[in-house]
Amino acid sequence: MKRVHYEAWAPFGWQGFLLRVPAEWNPGRISGDFRSGSVRMDDAEVVRMEVEWREAQGEASISGIVDRFVEGLTKEVQRKKGRLEIQRRLPLAGDRPPEGDQEAIFWEADCRVYALVRRCAPSNRIAFIRVIGRLGEDLAGVARDIFLAVEDQGREGERRWALYDLLCDIPPGFDLETSALRSGHIQLRFARGQGILQVDRMSMAGILLKERSLQAWFEDFFHKELRDLDVIFHPCQVRGHRGILVSGRPRGRWRTMLSPLPLLNVRKRLALSGCAWHCPESNKIYTVLTFYKKEEDSIPVEEVCRGVVCHQAESADQPRGDARVQARAE
Repeated sequence: MKRVHYEAWAPFGWQGFLLRVPAEWNPGRISGDFRSGSVRMDDAEVVRMEVEWREAQGEASISGIVDRFVEGLTKEVQRKKGRLEIQRRLPLAGDRPPEGDQEAIFWEADCRVYALVRRCAPSNRIAFIRVIGRLGEDLAGVARDIFLAVEDQGREGERRWALYDLLCDIPPGFDLETSALRSGHIQLRFARGQGILQVDRMSMAGILLKERSLQAWFEDFFHKELRDLDVIFHPCQVRGHRGILVSGRPRGRWRTMLSPLPLLNVRKRLALSGCAWHCPESNKIYTVLTFYKKEEDSIPVEEVCRGVVCHQAESADQPRGDARVQARAE
């Protein structure tokens, strides 16, 4: 049996769940929302972990849920005339958490799987986490490290979102509206009431900014968001990096009447407040944008910037540090 070991680990945070996983595992598929959904984590060759969750609606104990799962798994393997080994109540997740109920199990059929089924009281959800290995691989230690670090952040408070090398703390009340997870561009867009909060991370900043300023890049990249706004830019410092503060107000209606009118999906007249900065250490550009109609729906952009970790020197394990957004005169 080959014992699998990983040196580098990274946080993964999604829809209120925060885990630590091997750094070479990345999302292969994501679906659902806070109430129910799933994430599949892959390495360069195979699926390594699956996380599923759903709202707990008067369900039986975790032991009863596992009973039904094992029954179904046994029938499936028997139908395929395969071999199945199952071990239950493994000591892989520590003592039962005070806020919920859990059970760790193992099974081997066409692969080796260590799984944790947990009732998460803070969010009232059932989580099912599976760490998957090939036949002949021992991932017990990896699974234990993952299970011991699982955190349910609940729905009401601040939530940490982390994937690839983007890590950001999002203020309470914001739910994920859309996401774009491309190799060179990650975008998370959240909504709370009439307010919108958007975090973007762009790779290869050295190339993007080779022949133009950060402001010029910003105006080009976000030209659709800016086209109906009167925008003002100010230089600033974010975590010691050169950046820009952006503010915009909807143009007067007499000016927008001169523009071609869209036939469908008329855009809302929203104000903008935002910040962008270049992090040389990570060779990336980060932006935080907030859109709002009323002042009560707005949120200070500095508050969100404090929760964005932009390079490795800032520990992802520590709470938000001093990352003031400081405007400066030029």
